[in-house]
Parts: sequence; structure tokens; C-alpha cells
Amino acid sequence: NFLKQNKHHIVPLQFSDSNIKSISPDTETNTAEWPDPILTHYSKYESLSPIHQMMYVDTSMYLDSNINIKVDRMSMAHGLEVRAPFLSHHLCEFTQNLPLNLKVQRNKSKVLLKQLAKMKLPIDITNQGKKGFSLPLGQWFQKNLKQDFETTVLNNKNQPLNTTIIKKWWQEHQSNKMDHSQKLWQIFMYVKWTNQN
Repeated sequence: NFLKQNKHHIVPLQFSDSNIKSISPDTETNTAEWPDPILTHYSKYESLSPIHQMMYVDTSMYLDSNINIKVDRMSMAHGLEVRAPFLSHHLCEFTQNLPLNLKVQRNKSKVLLKQLAKMKLPIDITNQGKKGFSLPLGQWFQKNLKQDFETTVLNNKNQPLNTTIIKKWWQEHQSNKMDHSQKLWQIFMYVKWTNQN
């Protein structure tokens, strides 16, 4: 199945089972026995096409447990009331039933939305690429957080992880060979958390 083979390419899931065993070889529980956040709900989308499977997982996991939570917390922290019109259940139900060619065409997403936007907005806006609000983790690990990560993770004999593979990822990241910023961030936060607990 498409999702079973590609689940570790989905943003929230940075570590494969072999990655987990490499950085934490003393793990008593076999990671294959851990509940799989994607495959737990597999029966809900197994009949869908691969693209619809990815859309379903993205909506039900990443949007629900990541993006929406961050927007809600940050807006409340600053006394802002945020409305997300594209999350109207009427609109969501409507778009779920649209044919795939109105959603995606030749690796271009939001096809219908962009066509509608062209009726009201200038072409340079509707043709713009997606701009998220991601943290510049890649740069931080090469500059601002470099020494802190090395001290906290790589050179800390008291932290619980095996650093062999982490050092490999770190070197690849520092040399711009690969962007491992998401993995490194999760490791960094985990080690900081274990140091405090």
C-alpha cells in the first residue's frame, strides 16, 4: 500500500523504525508493536487513491494536531480572535467531494481555489508560491543553536541517546548535504526535556 511504504515522508513523522533503533538501541519495546498514528486509521482511507490518502492524513493529523493548535495558541496568547474560513465544515464537505482534477493537476495544488482567486486578485498574487511560517531551523542549527546543540546533545555523556547516527545527520546538515533540521530539532527538544525531568 502507498501509505505503508511512504508514511515516513509525511512531515510530522521524521523517524523511521530503524532511525529510532539507531538513536535508542536500548529501547525495550519493539517499535513495530507501537501504535502507528497513520495506519491506526487506515480503514478510513484504504479505498482512496494515493493522493486522497495523503490529503486525508494531512488533514486529519497535521492540520488538526499541529497547524490548528499553533494558530489557536499563538492568537490567544496575543489576544487575537482568528477565523479560518477554509475550515468551515460546509466548505470542507464540498471540497472533499470534488473530482481530483479540480484539486491537483500536474503537481499543482489548489487548482479550483486558484482559478476562483484569479477572478478577484492580480495574477502575480495568484501565481505566487506557498509561503508558510516555518522556523528557520536549518540556519539556526548552523549558527545560533550550533554550540548549544553540540553541548546538549553531541558532547553530553549523560543524555540518553546514541549519537553515532545523530553525528552523521549533524555533519550532513552542517555541510549542506542534507537538511536534517526537523530531526535535529526533535532530538534537541527531547534531550533538553530529559535534562529537566
